[in-house]
Amino acid sequence: RTSLKKYSAGHPIHGPLDGLLQILSEQTLRPDDIAEITVWMAPGAANTVDGRDTLNISIHNILSIAIYERKMEIEQSHSETLAQDPRVQAMRQRIKVVRDEELGKEFPAKAPSRIEVATTDGRKFRQSREYSPGEPENPLTRQEVVDKFMSLSSPVIGKAKAEKLLRLVDSLESVGDVREIGDLLRV
Repeated sequence: RTSLKKYSAGHPIHGPLDGLLQILSEQTLRPDDIAEITVWMAPGAANTVDGRDTLNISIHNILSIAIYERKMEIEQSHSETLAQDPRVQAMRQRIKVVRDEELGKEFPAKAPSRIEVATTDGRKFRQSREYSPGEPENPLTRQEVVDKFMSLSSPVIGKAKAEKLLRLVDSLESVGDVREIGDLLRV
């Protein structure tokens, strides 16, 4: 059994982040539409990501940036520039983390979380996750794995090499010389 992190962020953030991105997508919410975000997490998970200064393990930082960027890849989660953006700083103040003892009963065997986005016009949207995306119980789709691979490899080896590497790995059984794969990994 293997897990693959979908997002470039601390693992306990993945469930709430996935729920937030789904809400933003389905409801076409803009940052100015958001009055408040509440996240319910197991206390052990919340203690890992709530009130943290490290960019990629701060739930306030990650969710705030995701609201503006609509994704969370390494460029977003490790960006000092985005973290210092006054809009992101203001959004951080609208996020509240609740340590939920009931969710804690399932943690760490599961990574349960709930997120609610309250809008400035009074609407509320909720999502919950029992497992983080990328866990064996909530696996990534093939396209999500490909997207993650491309987002991480293209900046290092170039898009053309990354695409060729992906094709080779997809047909590994028929690759005549595996050194061809190694050659593509050289920068």
